[in-house]
Amino acid sequence: MAAVQPQTPTVYLHPGQLYVSDADETITAVLGSCVSICLWDPVRGAGGMNHYLLPHTPPGPQASARFGNVAFAQLLRQMQILGCQPAALRAILVGGACVIGSFRGPWHLGEKNVVMARRLVADAGIPIFDEHVGGTAARRLRFHVQHGTTAIRSLGGV
Repeated sequence: MAAVQPQTPTVYLHPGQLYVSDADETITAVLGSCVSICLWDPVRGAGGMNHYLLPHTPPGPQASARFGNVAFAQLLRQMQILGCQPAALRAILVGGACVIGSFRGPWHLGEKNVVMARRLVADAGIPIFDEHVGGTAARRLRFHVQHGTTAIRSLGGV
């Protein structure tokens, strides 16, 4: 993927936030075990991104974009409000690392977040265009919404 243009206005996402736009903007986040799903509509030149912490909402009235299932539903809804059709969307998945050594194992939180992201976009019929997931290093993600390009930088790890 091509590098993101550094001169574009930038929106930083904390866990539990999402953002959509059809302007010449970049969305950025730092991801460890968290995952961001970037959605891009090449027809409209629009995109959006979420940043979630946990794969799914626990039982009860805790619907928050901190959870993957809620964050994706909200992101998809906001993309549709912007005029994007789900059939035109492409997904980029980033994050899901296991950055704490004592938590490493076959089913760590980052892996659970990635599995959830893959399931959500598949259930919505959105193809995965690219992904940078897993490993032990946190990542800095920059996503340019009009072009669907990313710049991903590793922040350490083994």
